[in-house]
Amino acid sequence: LFQVKNEPRNLECDIANNLQDIVSNFYGRSTAVAPERWHLDLHCAIRKSQHYRFALSPFTDKPTRSASLFSFIQQANLDAVLLSNRPSSTFSWHSAEYFGAQALTIELGQVAPLGRNDLTQLDDFDRAMRLLVSEPQLVETKWDSNKMPVYRVNRTLIKQSSDFFFLFPTDVPNFTFFDEGEHIGGDGETQFYIEQGGEAIVFPNPDVAIGQRAVLLVKPTSIEEIL
Repeated sequence: LFQVKNEPRNLECDIANNLQDIVSNFYGRSTAVAPERWHLDLHCAIRKSQHYRFALSPFTDKPTRSASLFSFIQQANLDAVLLSNRPSSTFSWHSAEYFGAQALTIELGQVAPLGRNDLTQLDDFDRAMRLLVSEPQLVETKWDSNKMPVYRVNRTLIKQSSDFFFLFPTDVPNFTFFDEGEHIGGDGETQFYIEQGGEAIVFPNPDVAIGQRAVLLVKPTSIEEIL
């Protein structure tokens, strides 16, 4: 939805087009890379997760994974970070790719009826956000690799046919780990097995349209080399 402007086919396309215009106007329609630009796309996940609060860093060739960004992640006391390995048409990717913004998609717990989320679990995030918008400069902190797990996308499974299926339960939490060699599903004549060292699943959905992402398969990694 956020790679380019969409044909006005439905309400979602109209909303995405409007958001693209808002971001462009907010940044003064300048596509120059500017490290002071930030975009945090905040969500609640539908699915349960092994990590209650986690951030997804979109992939781009722009310098959008700064020490300041990861200092914020650490100060917000998120539970995990996932590094994308290829461009995607998400809202945060759009801001990073076209405007050089320090951008993240952040999942803040599981969706619940209005007023029923335990907001005390977001106290550190709330504090970090207030400092981010009120202080002239974010205080950078050295990354503590023991404090927060970091993952990278190892594979993306794209649904190719109506015969796509998973062998694990539909309500399995995000970041559930599977051992090497486990059979997790298939698509027509293609069968999916977990690769060497094991992989965890994120955002599994066998009911997506053909041609869309059905699951991310991720592995633990380190961010020291990018900071």
